[in-house]
Amino acid sequence: MAAGGPGRAGSIHKNSYSRFESTFMNAMRITGIVLIVLGLAGFFTGGFSFTKDTSTAKIGPLELVVKEKESVNFPQWLSIGAILLGAVVLVAGSRKS
Repeated sequence: MAAGGPGRAGSIHKNSYSRFESTFMNAMRITGIVLIVLGLAGFFTGGFSFTKDTSTAKIGPLELVVKEKESVNFPQWLSIGAILLGAVVLVAGSRKS
C-alpha cells in the first residue's frame, strides 16, 4: 500500500484538478472582461488613426519628410459581437459545474 492510504492519493488528485479548474475559470472571466472592454472601446471610438512617414529626402542641410495620416475603422457589428462573446465567456467562466 502507498504511504497515507488510497484515500489520500485520491484527495491529492482532486485538489490539483480543483486548482486547475479554478485557474481555468479565472482565465475565462478575464478573457470575457477583456472582450467586453475592447468591444465597448471599439463601439464608442469607431476606430483609431495614426501618422506614418512615407518618404524622406535629405539634401544637404535640408530634410523633407512626407507624413500621411492613416485611419483604421472598426465595424459596429464587430464591436457588438465582441461584447456579446465577452458576455457569454464571462457567464460561462462564472458557472461552477
